[in-house]
This record gives sequence, structure tokens and C-alpha cells, in this order.
Amino acid sequence: MDVSTFCALFAATCFTLVGLWWNVVQGHDDWMRRRARAASSAASTSPSCCRR
Repeated sequence: MDVSTFCALFAATCFTLVGLWWNVVQGHDDWMRRRARAASSAASTSPSCCRR
């Protein structure tokens, strides 16, 4: 297998896996809400000198 064939196969595999992952993430809206809620609670518990 030469380098160009390897790169083409690797790129196609990565593209497919990212597409599958994106479909799974889109199906779970609660994952995104939970992460945003955790980020906002972390910001509210930081010291006032660190807030912008």
C-alpha cells in the first residue's frame, strides 16, 4: 500500500466516523444542555476576581 492510498483510506474512515459521531450527538440534545448547565454553574462559583 502506498502513501496516497493510505491517506485516502484514512481520510475516508475519519470522515465516516465523524459523521456517525455527529448523528449520535444530534440525537441526544440533553448532552448539550447538561454541558452548558455545568459550564454556567462553574462560572457562577468562581471567585469574583476571576469573572469578566
